[in-house]
Amino acid sequence: MPSQNHEQANTNFTEITGQEVSRITLLDELLTASIGGVLPEQSDPARFGNVLDIGCGTGGWLLTGAREYPDRYVSRGIDISSRVIHHARARAMKAGLTQQIDFQVMDALRHLNFADASFDLTNIRFGMSFVRTWEWIELLAEMQRVTCTGGIIRLTEAEVFHNTSSAALTHLDQLFLRAYDRAWRLFEPTTTGLTAHLAPLLHRIGCQQIQQKTFPLVFRAGTEEGQRFARATEILLKTARSSLQKWGNESFGYYEALAEQVLKEMQQPDFITTLMLHTIWGTVVHSS
Repeated sequence: MPSQNHEQANTNFTEITGQEVSRITLLDELLTASIGGVLPEQSDPARFGNVLDIGCGTGGWLLTGAREYPDRYVSRGIDISSRVIHHARARAMKAGLTQQIDFQVMDALRHLNFADASFDLTNIRFGMSFVRTWEWIELLAEMQRVTCTGGIIRLTEAEVFHNTSSAALTHLDQLFLRAYDRAWRLFEPTTTGLTAHLAPLLHRIGCQQIQQKTFPLVFRAGTEEGQRFARATEILLKTARSSLQKWGNESFGYYEALAEQVLKEMQQPDFITTLMLHTIWGTVVHSS
């Protein structure tokens, strides 16, 4: 485990470039739509009056929620990247939602700058991109602190591997698995090396009524969703290259050929891939 005192605060797996901002925005909207909205697993989403989204990116999840529940949805989004927060604020202003959503630059891996019991729901999606294994328990404890009794902590993560017709995409997944493992993003080097550990972590911090829902997201060639998925993958092949090389494979001379083959196979008429997305949530109980 590296010394935390000698590392930069920003632990994002990929550098937040302009291209990565575009990919985050595209993928965020695609996945929210694919699972049926911002809180499809909750029986009464409108009951959450105050929401915190950690690692909010360009704000798509909160913006969609504010449109779906305009009378009840008051929220804050935080991210360590000033670049993505700038985009999130601009999107909120364009949508006329600045009274409902506040975006702030904040490091979620330190003390959250909110009072105890401030939120009805605290949410984090794709924490693997910036949370290392040993940081999860402290982050979840902070999420518990700022969530009111009876409120919800909600986590959404994807498995590393796709179930896909593309051999090249499977090879790419293997590179990501190795890199994520070496970058301390997985508790074990398997496709569920993070997702299988989230419910036990919620149990450790004292959450009750822990539940999980799995969303198998299918993307096919020739569909709008498939095209958007292919576009997000095309950007990822560029933005994640340096991180994959750093953490995954020191030689890496074949990467350009692999990237080209991934894109080629995704354009085949019989291309299909399934991404397994897991949402795990638990109810917060504070001791008196």
